[in-house]
Amino acid sequence: MNGDLAFEIVRALSVQALPQDTPERLSRFSIAQWRRSLGWFHASGIALYFWQRMKSNGILAVVPQDVRAVLEDCLAMNRKRLEVMVKEFRFVNHVFRESGIQYAVLKGFALVPDYCPDPALRNQYDFDFFIPVETLEFADRCLQDAGFVRKERSRCCHPVVYLAANRQTHPPANLGDIYSPLTPYSLEVHTRLWEAEAEKISFELPASPLARAGERDWNGIKFHSLSPEDALIFQVLHAFRHMVNNKCRLSIFLEIARFVQTHSSDDIFWLRLTALLRGRRRLSEATAGVFSLAFSLFGPEMPAEAVALLRASMCPAMALWVSRYGLRLALNNFSSSKGSLHLHKLFVENPRLWAAVRRRKLYPFQRPTLPQGLHRGRLRLTYKQIIHVAGRIYFHVGSALRYIWERPAWEYAVRASKRAGNAAFHAEAWPNQRSRR
Repeated sequence: MNGDLAFEIVRALSVQALPQDTPERLSRFSIAQWRRSLGWFHASGIALYFWQRMKSNGILAVVPQDVRAVLEDCLAMNRKRLEVMVKEFRFVNHVFRESGIQYAVLKGFALVPDYCPDPALRNQYDFDFFIPVETLEFADRCLQDAGFVRKERSRCCHPVVYLAANRQTHPPANLGDIYSPLTPYSLEVHTRLWEAEAEKISFELPASPLARAGERDWNGIKFHSLSPEDALIFQVLHAFRHMVNNKCRLSIFLEIARFVQTHSSDDIFWLRLTALLRGRRRLSEATAGVFSLAFSLFGPEMPAEAVALLRASMCPAMALWVSRYGLRLALNNFSSSKGSLHLHKLFVENPRLWAAVRRRKLYPFQRPTLPQGLHRGRLRLTYKQIIHVAGRIYFHVGSALRYIWERPAWEYAVRASKRAGNAAFHAEAWPNQRSRR
């Protein structure tokens, strides 16, 4: 991945308007640099968003011809994948509605159009449904009766994961295959919006989100989704969880930035969001951090009320982390280093719990699954998996050493930022804020 090219691609996706000098700046990069960035493009989730932006502005020529062909093929595949997923979403939604279970759709089609103008531009890997915990057993029976199989490993985990028993799939051989209709996707049933035990971080969340849920109609499918305020809080939590787990795609921040831009003039929404966040310090701090990254990357117009809320919530250490680590990590989909550990520690105050988190994140161990039995291509697949495992070992060892080396300087900087106060986060950091005075 070419860092300068990645920066220009992100800049071209500003949610306000395409910068006028975009064609000139993108034309500076060679064909080889574009080709080497394709893997990053797919992993970031912004490839199709970028391609659509280039098409709608009539500047396709800035992208090399073979890269244009790849992106167009991926968009065509993703549209076919969407057709398949829409049919299954319609069926699953029917199962929940007929069962009488109270539910809300999380992410996915519930993000259209506020977060995403066209679902064919998103990489969607699953369906997410949120239900009351007391209805989980009944929902399990309904889904299994409808032909879904509960994954064995999810029996003691959250969320509960299901796969359609009669769907033909195969795992992607490369990143470009993530758009294929045959790439597996799952159904996840959630009974809570945050995994406090897994991350050792407790958030005081607004109570009874399902009571504020409403009915939506998309593509002729009626379904329930969270209120706009609860949905945005969930998107923040979703982004934050992936941030502290070193695997947050750029598209998450792009979609949040688009939502903020779309609702920048909605006074009632911001008043309701402020009311839900008021008195919830940790949740407000996480929201400020995620919004800060979304703004810095994609530049939505920020209403004055949101700026005031985030300014009051942004602790000095969080502001320092965003400037020192956050932007660089975000451009690399949080996979380039273990800098997210510094963010994680800001939210874990118990030393014993932090020691367990740090040990697990610094030295993760997961036995690789190698192919069993004899079949065509087994040796080639085994070789690719060995190379992958070796690469992950190299990454974890190197990034762990770098984290240990940087930690004293980081901790000193955090102490200095606390002494200096909250000067690092001020109104000038949000130059596009809109005043309603």
